[in-house]
Amino acid sequence: MVEGRGIEIKDANLIMTIKEKNSFDVVIVGSGPAGAMASIRLSTKGYRVLVIERERLPRYKACGGGLPLKSVDQIGEIGIDISPVVEKRVDGTRITYKAKDQVSMKTEGIGVMVMRDKFDSFLIGKAEKAGADVRDGEKVTGVNDNGRQYEVVTDKGVYKSDLLIGADGANSTIAKKLGMRSHRELGVAIEREVSVEKWQLEEQGDNATFDFGASPYGYAWIFPKRDHLSIGVYSGVGKQKDLNDYLERFIKDQKVLDGCKTISNVWHPIPWGGAKEVLHKGRAVLAGDAAGLADPFFGEGIAFALKSGSIAANKADYYLTGRITDLKSYSDEIYQQISSDFVYARLIHKIIYFNPWLAHKIFCKNRVVNGYFADVIRGEMSFKELFRKTLYTMPKWIWAY
Repeated sequence: MVEGRGIEIKDANLIMTIKEKNSFDVVIVGSGPAGAMASIRLSTKGYRVLVIERERLPRYKACGGGLPLKSVDQIGEIGIDISPVVEKRVDGTRITYKAKDQVSMKTEGIGVMVMRDKFDSFLIGKAEKAGADVRDGEKVTGVNDNGRQYEVVTDKGVYKSDLLIGADGANSTIAKKLGMRSHRELGVAIEREVSVEKWQLEEQGDNATFDFGASPYGYAWIFPKRDHLSIGVYSGVGKQKDLNDYLERFIKDQKVLDGCKTISNVWHPIPWGGAKEVLHKGRAVLAGDAAGLADPFFGEGIAFALKSGSIAANKADYYLTGRITDLKSYSDEIYQQISSDFVYARLIHKIIYFNPWLAHKIFCKNRVVNGYFADVIRGEMSFKELFRKTLYTMPKWIWAY
């Protein structure tokens, strides 16, 4: 009898084939940017990779869909052109304080807009083409470690793997099952897709709007898509009810949102990074939101999810080929390449959001400082460089004000 199936199979070779089908070099839980990037990189190297996704694909993902240029570049490095799923290219920004005192800038090449259901499915489809086995609509219910392999238990089966990558979001099941990241620091965001009239789409154009004053310790946004707008509110504090109130107030203040009709409305936690954390345990690592890799200032996480997925794949390759004997270097590299810069993002968060009105007057209306922030989004400047340059020139900006 094959265990758990209730089917009698006498052919030993067939039994072995069934066992092999459930055995992998790496199991990745989560099919978002981190999981997709890791699966693409590992599959192209010839490893047997299984991706488990609890939702049916394509699945809607609460996200403004702003893809910074640095994210586009990371995907391009592995030979993938994402133009088929790009909704809009962003070439301008509008910054306001409570819908007033607008500052407009041309910021060509800052990024593109995508719908996350299409974008994520596009990437995971590339992983499948590279050889990854993708199982969607399957929920992980347990993880067992026998010292040599992990047994990943789902509501549909049991899979064995030499390595495990948890890329299953801010409320990561893998992190909970392995006893990792018990202390998390979260921001929160609410995102709404809305339909508007043609003139409103034309009015928004290729501009991304940011309003620093619409919510405490955060901002509101309007992102242009092909045939609608994505709007939302991000806050370092607050609850879902608060965010709804802030968003409704923001809508009333924005003429371009007059009469908008809700297509979808979802809130989600934003897992802040910045602390030096242990993101590995045994032969398992956490990546993306599961590892708490959203920047505290913008709340952006796609670029860092992609980067962590690449680092996870690299370390998995090194481990499976015997070039490293443990995964400690994964946690170290995530801190060095990503999280350490978030220390400065936290400082900037405190400076800007402590008094957003004053920050808008002194910093947002200064085109040099605005250029710095645009460079951060593009990936041409770190938060550390932004902090140092802004601090160094602050007396000049205040004197000019």
